[in-house]
Amino acid sequence: MTIDPVLLLSEEIRSAEAALREVTRQQNRGNGKDHGRLLNLLLARVRRLNAELMETRPTSARGSAELLRATAGRFSFSQSRFITRLHDIADRLEKGHASGADLIWLRAVEVVAREGILGMVGIRVAPLLRSAIVGASRPVMVSETASLSRDNPAWRSVLSMPCAP
Repeated sequence: MTIDPVLLLSEEIRSAEAALREVTRQQNRGNGKDHGRLLNLLLARVRRLNAELMETRPTSARGSAELLRATAGRFSFSQSRFITRLHDIADRLEKGHASGADLIWLRAVEVVAREGILGMVGIRVAPLLRSAIVGASRPVMVSETASLSRDNPAWRSVLSMPCAP
């Protein structure tokens, strides 16, 4: 099984942002070094990775959850009800509990965001929401190892038990 590309990109983004914060701290301390070139390189890397994330489709529910968290991170504090709901849905997706109500709400928010009702931030996050919806609505693959063995008599005894009246 391959790792979801969204998860890999998200980890790279977190790593690049952490490096950017550290270089910025060193620059602000004023230790005599000019880190301008390194800052520009790290900023370019974060921009490139974010652009890649916008085009990458998740292949798992965890990847969709990661996109929802990235979407929630782009909303302002005044839109905290969206942030909270996106995080709640992402938590459920990570646990493997995708519900129809969540998908309907996400589709409605995606339409509202795409139409600009949520402002410029909404227009920018609409493609992320669309990708997350596509990933979350994919059918779940169940491994063949999860099926019951026909050679195991234990499952037969469970099925042959009489039902309680």
